[in-house]
Amino acid sequence: MSLRPNMKRTFFALFGCLIVLAFTAHAALSPNVAGKVKQIKGLALAVQDAQVRPLQIGDEILIGDILSTGASSRLEITMIDEGSFKLGERTSFVVIDYTFGKGNNNAVLELLNGAMDGVSGQIAKANPKGMSIDTSVGTIGIRGTKFFVGELDGALSVAHWKGGGVLVKNYAGEVMLSENNVGTKLTDAHIAPTPPKAWANEKKKRALALVN
Repeated sequence: MSLRPNMKRTFFALFGCLIVLAFTAHAALSPNVAGKVKQIKGLALAVQDAQVRPLQIGDEILIGDILSTGASSRLEITMIDEGSFKLGERTSFVVIDYTFGKGNNNAVLELLNGAMDGVSGQIAKANPKGMSIDTSVGTIGIRGTKFFVGELDGALSVAHWKGGGVLVKNYAGEVMLSENNVGTKLTDAHIAPTPPKAWANEKKKRALALVN
């Protein structure tokens, strides 16, 4: 049975509305995407709203995700602003906020435990104070750079490999890592970060081995 002209017009109008609604819903969800999985070794999970997602290459990383890696595992993610992060084994990492390209360039991350190596992207370039990594003993401000943050030699260690610098601060003080291959360490939120110190190649290799 064929549709009458009026019925056809109504049908296509409704169909068009459904397409628009579907597109609008997708557009509303897309700002929640912070990045994608580039590489994975072993087991890595994303947890949000009590829902666990085993991660695979190509999976989306969402704002609000808690990323967790297993023993002998590695996870590399690329972000929407062309930044990237590598997570070592037994690492827990939270994507609190990651907003780019809408006049509000901002990234707030948290390293709960473990180790990470990163290359900041367009957010840090557009807003030098717009990217930070929280930890239990201090906050790391990323100023457009390559960096390392992780548990090394019995303390949380932070290194600036090269770029625009890393600001490390807590309740007791702050230090700016502006030279290449220099680092600091934090032992307590109420004890100031140690003065910047050049890292020997041996220490740098040990740090990178935690994430590669």
